[in-house]
Order: sequence, then C-alpha cells, then structure tokens
Amino acid sequence: MKIALSLMVIVLALSLSSMKCKKEDDLCPTCPPPATDTTSHNFNWTITQLGDGASSVLYDVAILNDTLAYAVGEINVKDTMGNWQNPPYNVAKWNGREWKLYSVLFNYQGQQVYSDIRSVYAFDINNIWFEAGIHWNGVQFETVAFNIDFPSHVNKIWGSSSNDLYIVGNNGLIAHRGTNGTWTKIESGTMLDVYDIYGASGNVFAVAAQQFVSNEKKILRIVGNNVSSVPTDSIPYSIHGIWFKPNVEYFVVGSGIYAKNEIQTPGVWQWLHPSITNYYIYSIDGNDVNDIMVCGSYGELLHFNGNSWKSFRSEIEINAGAYKSVKVKGNLCIAVGYDSPLAVIAIGKR
Repeated sequence: MKIALSLMVIVLALSLSSMKCKKEDDLCPTCPPPATDTTSHNFNWTITQLGDGASSVLYDVAILNDTLAYAVGEINVKDTMGNWQNPPYNVAKWNGREWKLYSVLFNYQGQQVYSDIRSVYAFDINNIWFEAGIHWNGVQFETVAFNIDFPSHVNKIWGSSSNDLYIVGNNGLIAHRGTNGTWTKIESGTMLDVYDIYGASGNVFAVAAQQFVSNEKKILRIVGNNVSSVPTDSIPYSIHGIWFKPNVEYFVVGSGIYAKNEIQTPGVWQWLHPSITNYYIYSIDGNDVNDIMVCGSYGELLHFNGNSWKSFRSEIEINAGAYKSVKVKGNLCIAVGYDSPLAVIAIGKR
C-alpha cells in the first residue's frame, strides 16, 4: 500500500512538472527546446559528361519531375568520321535514365539560325521556354517572335505564366511578356549585367553585377514594368543569384552567401558561414528555407537543411570548371556546368 501511494505521488509530481513546463514554455529551464525543422543531407550523386570537347558547356537546367528535365548550353560532338557536328547541340533532355541531345534552331528574319542557349524555364511538360524565343508546346519547338531587339543573350527566365514572363540579360536587360503576347522592354536603371531573376507570391527580384570586373552590384525589385533598387550596402562583393521565401528569408549568392529577413529595409545582410566555402557561387534554388542548394566554381555544391550546411564537392568535384546552375525539386537535385572541355551534369537523389 505504501509502495502504491509512493508511486502515485511520483506520477502526480511528474504530471505537475509537465503541466508547468507547458504553461511556462521557454521560461521553464527543464523543458526541452523546440526541435529545428530540418531536411536530409543524404543525396546520392551520379555524374554525366556530355560532348567530345571544344568547350562544351551547360548554362541552365529546369526540372519538370523525377523523370524529366532539360539542360541548355552548347554540346560539341564529333561524327563517325571525326568531324565536328555543325551545328552543335544546344538542348539536352533527361528521361530519368539518360540525356538525349537536340540541335534547336530559331527563326531570325526568315532564316533558321543556330545559337547556344543560356536559359530555360518550364511551367509544365507542354510549356517550356528557352532563350531566343524558342518554345516547346508539347509537340514541337517553335519560335515565338519578339517585337523588340535584344542586345545580348538572355541569362535567366522567370514567370508566373506564359503571359507573365520575364527575361534578363547583360547591359541591364529586363523585358516582360504580357497577356497579349507582346514583349515590353523595361528600363532597369543600370547597365550592369542582370544575372538572375526569381519571383514568388507576387514578389519579383533580380540581381545585377559585373563579375570579376568590379564590386558594383544591384538587387532590383520589379513591380509590373517598374524597377527600383533595394539596399546592398552590407554586401561587399559581386552577387550572381537570388532565391527567397517572401516575408520569411531572402538569399543572394556570389562572392559569399547572404541572407536577410526583410529585403527592402536598410538592415544588414548576414554573411552566412563565410568559412564554409572559398568558391564563387553562381546559383541558388530551394524547396523551402530548410532545403536549399547552391553551386559554384570548381564543383562546389552545398545543401542547407535548416540547421547546417553540407558540401558535396568531394563527391562531385570537377578540375577545371564550375557548376553554373542548380535546381532542386522535391528529392531531386540537378546541377549543370562544365569541366573543360566537356559539359557536366550532377544528379542527386535523396
């Protein structure tokens, strides 16, 4: 009887202690801290090289699903006689097992013209946009006419739909495709090269700089056809990519990885873990603020899981090149670039 009574007293004491913890929350020193919401670093990587040399390179990639992705650039291959194929390939399509190469031409003043392709953006399997106005409609590649001239390559594409589509490029290029299918050139207020653009929940931002030329930089806010700059004073060096979750966290990358909770205020950009990498970062993408990938020079590829950063460089290292673009969708990550003189693709599955 005494033993039973003692056990009841202990149980009651523990219950009261638990109730006290729940009531006082963080003020209770014996309550466990809330768990950090993290994602897994456990990616398994495969590396694919494309081309036979001659400075083959991939600039951008778009993931549709676990068995469909497109990469773009220029892939030079030789025929059975040892001659370089002319024109080269500029599109690679992944079916979940292998990459199939295409040479896609665009129509310029009535002529079929080849160009390397720097950017790709996919809405769905039947609606994919490529640089130079090339569009995959589910049946064929078609050229969608531009009504304005562009001075350079299109570095990146982003949009909420085909009738709300932005392109950015060198010399301050920003243009928008509206509901009537007409392109409007937007005055960016800068002659810096616009490297990247990203949008979410009606917020659209781009980054502009002159990599390896100067430390001048801009983060541009785009609202309709109007552009304004947001503070970059606390970022000392060049920037190249941007990704964010609106009103939660904003990230820019380049010579460092920087984060900020509110992008439009004058507050300081936090330099994240400056010791984690010594390499220039070209691209960033994420599923959420606890599941982010960045890639850069010499095969650098980093994952942030909400609590820590992990580098996969030792697993996917390249000797003479860089990963130029990275995309992550669910548990699939694809980074593309070059390991001179070949194009290179790293596929990570979690």
